[in-house]
Amino acid sequence: MVIKALLMGISLFEVGMLYWLLCGTVLEKQYFCKREWVILCANIVGTGIDVGGNRSLIFFSQFAFIVCVAVTCICVLLISGQYKFLRIITVILYYALVALLDFFAAFVSMIVLRHEFKNVVYLYANSIMECILFFCVRLIVACCVYQIVRLKFEKAYIREFQNLLLAITIIMCFMLKYYQIAIVNMMFEGREQEAGTTGLSLIGVLLITLFTGIVFLKNKTLEKEKELLIMRDTMVTQKYTELEKAMEKNRQLSHDLKNHILVLKHFKMERIMKG
Repeated sequence: MVIKALLMGISLFEVGMLYWLLCGTVLEKQYFCKREWVILCANIVGTGIDVGGNRSLIFFSQFAFIVCVAVTCICVLLISGQYKFLRIITVILYYALVALLDFFAAFVSMIVLRHEFKNVVYLYANSIMECILFFCVRLIVACCVYQIVRLKFEKAYIREFQNLLLAITIIMCFMLKYYQIAIVNMMFEGREQEAGTTGLSLIGVLLITLFTGIVFLKNKTLEKEKELLIMRDTMVTQKYTELEKAMEKNRQLSHDLKNHILVLKHFKMERIMKG
């Protein structure tokens, strides 16, 4: 019972971190009213308890994962504001990434526990080892979420890279399905010795995907900065040209004024001489 309560607490922490990420990126929490806060809290508590209870039965359930993602997506769509599609992408990407990190932790622990992994962590475990694995992964995720939120990205800026996030999300979902099948086959075919290789391939593909996304994001950011610099230079050049034209016009007016004054002086001198 204590282990089950710990698993529920860890799951509540996991869903809470998701809303921390959403509020720091695509949700406009400054405009939240009572309705929005009720939806948010109900989703955290309901999903956290449901997922935690499910994890006391099995390490990962595809059905529970889909239900968790679907319920959370519905809740974030019910919250008023813009960027609906981006919210869905963020939710799916977050849960997929957390699940993949859980799989990596499982493969690492499988190397140590070997055949004991199935009973200690995977199926009807309710062990402190299972809680430690989930908690360590969520600490890592919490550090990542903190860094993202601390950067305070503009929502419009994030919206520009929606297609990139969608592509990464699709890749993560395919990876999740592949490695779920891999871990199930290891459990029921007694192939725990393959955990090291499978874990390395998982973290390798994950890092390559994230690194490629970051490089693409960096290049797009640099291109945008370059465009802004070109635009600024164009505006400066235009202002300089306008200033030159204004100065030339002033010089012309000054020259005309001097000529006018000379003509007036000449007329005045003629009058004096005639008088």
